[in-house]
Amino acid sequence: MRAEDREERLQRWIVRDRRTLARSHLPVATINALVQLIVPPPKYHVDRLIPGVETAREARLAGLFVIERSDEDSVRPLEGDQALEILMENCADSYGFPPYESIEEFLQGLRGGRSLVGKERKIVGSALDGIPATRLRSSTMDWWRMLPVGTPADERAAVPLSAVADAQLT
Repeated sequence: MRAEDREERLQRWIVRDRRTLARSHLPVATINALVQLIVPPPKYHVDRLIPGVETAREARLAGLFVIERSDEDSVRPLEGDQALEILMENCADSYGFPPYESIEEFLQGLRGGRSLVGKERKIVGSALDGIPATRLRSSTMDWWRMLPVGTPADERAAVPLSAVADAQLT
C-alpha cells in the first residue's frame, strides 16, 4: 500500500472515530507515536536538504555554541563546567513537559529505579572535555550571523573560539 493511501485511510479513521480516541484517555504523545508507526513522518536525508554536503559515519566534537535569547547581543566564552551546567539544565527543562512527569517512575523502573541523570552528566561531560564552548546571545535570534567567519571545518583550520569573544557584532 502506498504511503499516500495509508495516510488517507488513517485520516478517514481519525475523523470517523475521534470520539473513540477521546474516550481512550491516551496522551496526545502516545496517539502521535501510534500514528507515526502507521504513517511515518516525511524524513529527508541531509544531502536532499543541503545538496553536495559531505557525510561521515563518525565525527569528533570540535566546539560548542550555546544560543540564548537576550536583550543584549554578545559572544562570550564559557568557562569550565558552565557549558555542562547549561546543557544539563536545558535537558532537565525538557523533562518538565507532559507526559514525562507521569511516566518518569515507569521509565526509571526499567532501570531498577535508578535515575540516569548522573550517567548522562558523565557522558556529556566527557564529550565536552577539552573543547571550546561559546555563548551567543541575541535580541533578534540571528545567532548564525554571530558565528565567527572561518569556524573550523576540521582540525587543520582550527581557530580558537576564545578569539571571537571580543568580536564586534554587526
